Amino acid sequence: MTSRPGAADEAGIGKRVKRREDPRLITGQGAYVDDLKLNGLLYVQFVRSTEAHADIINIDASAVMATPGVRLVLTGAEVSREVHPLPVRWDTPGLRNREYPCIAEDRVRYVGQLIALVVANDPYVAEDAARLIKVEYTLLPPVIDVEEAFAPGATLLYPEWETNETCDPVHMGMGDVEGAFAEADRVIEAHLYSHRYNGFPLETRGCVAIYDPVQELLTLHSSTQALNQVRTAIASSLDIGENAILVKAQDVGGGFGVKDQIYPEEVLVSYVARKLRKPIKWIEDRTESFYASTHAREQVHDVQLAVKNDGTLLAIRDRILYDAGAYHNSRGALPSMLTASLLPGPYILKAADIVVHPVVTNKVPSGAYRGFGMTQATFVMERMIDMAAAELGLDPADVRRKNFIQPEQVSSYTTVTGTTYDSGDYPEALERVLQMFDYEGERKRQAELRTQGRYLGIGLTSFVESTGFGPSKFQQMIGFLIPSHETSRVVIDMTGKVTVYTGIMPIGQGTQTAFSQITSETLGVPLEDIRIVYGDTDMCPYSGLASVASRGTAVGGAVLLLVCKRLQQKMKQIAGNMLEAAPDDIEIQVGKFSVRGVPDKTVSLRDVARAAYFSHHLPEGEQPGLSYTETYDPVTVAFANAAHACLVEVDPETGIVEVLKYAVIHDCGTMVNPALVEAQIHGGIVQGLGGVLMEELPYDKDGRLLATDFTQYHLPRAAGIPEIQIGHMETPSPNIPGGFKGAGEGGIIGSPAAIANAVADAIAPFGVTVTATPLTPNNVWKLLHSR
Repeated sequence: MTSRPGAADEAGIGKRVKRREDPRLITGQGAYVDDLKLNGLLYVQFVRSTEAHADIINIDASAVMATPGVRLVLTGAEVSREVHPLPVRWDTPGLRNREYPCIAEDRVRYVGQLIALVVANDPYVAEDAARLIKVEYTLLPPVIDVEEAFAPGATLLYPEWETNETCDPVHMGMGDVEGAFAEADRVIEAHLYSHRYNGFPLETRGCVAIYDPVQELLTLHSSTQALNQVRTAIASSLDIGENAILVKAQDVGGGFGVKDQIYPEEVLVSYVARKLRKPIKWIEDRTESFYASTHAREQVHDVQLAVKNDGTLLAIRDRILYDAGAYHNSRGALPSMLTASLLPGPYILKAADIVVHPVVTNKVPSGAYRGFGMTQATFVMERMIDMAAAELGLDPADVRRKNFIQPEQVSSYTTVTGTTYDSGDYPEALERVLQMFDYEGERKRQAELRTQGRYLGIGLTSFVESTGFGPSKFQQMIGFLIPSHETSRVVIDMTGKVTVYTGIMPIGQGTQTAFSQITSETLGVPLEDIRIVYGDTDMCPYSGLASVASRGTAVGGAVLLLVCKRLQQKMKQIAGNMLEAAPDDIEIQVGKFSVRGVPDKTVSLRDVARAAYFSHHLPEGEQPGLSYTETYDPVTVAFANAAHACLVEVDPETGIVEVLKYAVIHDCGTMVNPALVEAQIHGGIVQGLGGVLMEELPYDKDGRLLATDFTQYHLPRAAGIPEIQIGHMETPSPNIPGGFKGAGEGGIIGSPAAIANAVADAIAPFGVTVTATPLTPNNVWKLLHSR
């Protein structure tokens, strides 16, 4: 993209500006929660259940208080008298799971559930003392498999519910399903499984709570994506006003949705700080993170796809079992709702009948993870299309071509799940990625190598991504009980320097850089004169959702643009007054204002800013100062889209899958910074590659997690990543100021499905196909030998 008229030429929207935050971070000057050192700091160690399903008979902590350095020991029974459960911020008909406990009192429902805590002068003393606590249990039968939990006669996690379903079944879909299936030449059926795994940020979770009795103020420093949600949760659980709580964050070493949840630890650390009137720190260790942070992705789909012999898609049926773990956390079953909603993807269907059953099991609770249900939707729809193509003897690319929503239809097209898209050219995205990938050439190479006993496979994926989450009407419709508007405040001081105050939380996505570029372009201010302030619930505007759902730029950037435009207009009026010209004739350049057609007639930005603070320089009716605040509630979400192509090779002797080549065409509307977009796509693809090929959180029959560190839970490494080719399209959102759409999740939404399709294509000669993930060497080998 070229810079727009009036932009700060080297820093405006569309420019590949280097990340402003990187020099500090890569030179070791980041400031994370564990870096906070305070006099008199005490440390908390949590005691967690070792059983998946059991009644607590007795907790003996008598030996702990005799340990030198121990300051406090509390059990669930003691804490529960003063700390209320946390609310589920999602509502739906028949919801049974409306809150979740901060700490277990009499029954545990997963290995890792909190049952007690120890506070000591030293973290190692606290850890050693916690091991001295003796817990007596009466064991109950664990329910580990979601299909078994859903079946009649299953052991009930909550007998009072008389079921393991957390709510009434949620139905989506419209159209004549029976008629569409009757019209079909074939019905493709599959039992598909998306396995349990999660994002593991480089920085684990953690918090430090400080209570000031003079101000009666609790300050919590937390590694979180959503500060105001944390404040609201603490206020609710401790029964205090939000005005008595300040939540702060500095650098957050990755989030991925894991740090979007509201966790008991933040509440309990705050509770202890108030109780002892001492600063309290808790830092999650890596093994603890496998139990303490939410899991994600696990769903079972029973799918039927009605098709014609020419590849026309007619209708889909899907019964989704969502494994919620032991209880809903703050996000409820929303990931599975988004799976159902986005299941049609970019394709025309006549009808759909989708039903979601959120089900509890004796596992770590499930929650948000980058892709938030859309990864599973894409996996299911794209696998079904490839399975249909294989059965019909058609090229998978041709089946997609035949069924795309056309660009002229997109803005008025409502899918069979009731979702109305905004803009995009889905056929063009596929054609561009096929060309970039050399699809025809790779098909020829695949055929040649098969004659040599080598098994290459090609996988394609096309999808639509919901971004810019936040419209209040949409929130109400899906029962998401968190305020969704976004507010920005911008102040220009008398020296012409700019301060932006935002509720969006940087978590590695380049927010400081993107927001600086938007500000620079609109106000003509150099990047180095812009400061972005974030991470403080007192200083920054309220943001309920903050940095989730690819909304940082799409919503936070949009409201910033609106604020900057208002300030731009005021500065043009002041500059026009100083230059004796009409405001409409004033042009903004880097650091100065000029009169259109009279380039030598200028006034500096600094002089205009200074004049704004003196009433006698202002046009009549203008108030002194240069600051503005605006709140924005999007009318609808913004829909990004992408097409992915992947080449893999499978070794039938070992089951090892190697990704040889990867290409993507991505459309996130107006790009503020293509380099930031590409970084998001690269990271997402790699994360998706790890998720589909190696990462897994498996359980044994007794409900014990079998992966508890990175020797058992394998992550992708640079050596195993192919070159990733990226191309861009830009179809601006017609509903978002600036035309922005989100870009944070597109890589991880498409890559698991593309890789799974490629593996299925590679092993097709063996008469087997892919219906479940992960595609680890062991699982692929078993699949190849299952005939």
